[in-house]
Amino acid sequence: MKKELRREEVSRSCRRPTNPSFCCLSRQFNLRFEDNQLTIQPIVNLQKSNLDYLCNQAIIHLTFLIQNTNVLVINLSETTFIDKHGLRFLLALYQISLSKNIIFNLVNVPSLIAENIRIRKLEHIFHMKEPYKLSS
Repeated sequence: MKKELRREEVSRSCRRPTNPSFCCLSRQFNLRFEDNQLTIQPIVNLQKSNLDYLCNQAIIHLTFLIQNTNVLVINLSETTFIDKHGLRFLLALYQISLSKNIIFNLVNVPSLIAENIRIRKLEHIFHMKEPYKLSS
């Protein structure tokens, strides 16, 4: 069963609903539950100027959402650029999924972003078989 999370649903799942982070998350990312899978699709580029809008509770909030899943999918189809801050954000999500024994999948990665990941020698973490080809 696919379910797109609306802003109100995201805020209800927040452990700190008085914190404004849910607004940031719902404006910067599409979040969708499907069976035991959470798909996070950034609708902005993963760079410092966009990630600065996320409050310090955003990762905690995503951790809370991730805990009820078996698979975390990061869909980068709407992302055209990523900088070191965006890579740190992806690594934080990867580390959270690893600590909770959740499968982490990076999908629909544009070639420029795949090259950025490869240059930084992170392809083994994100399961890149070769440049521009990612396992899904």
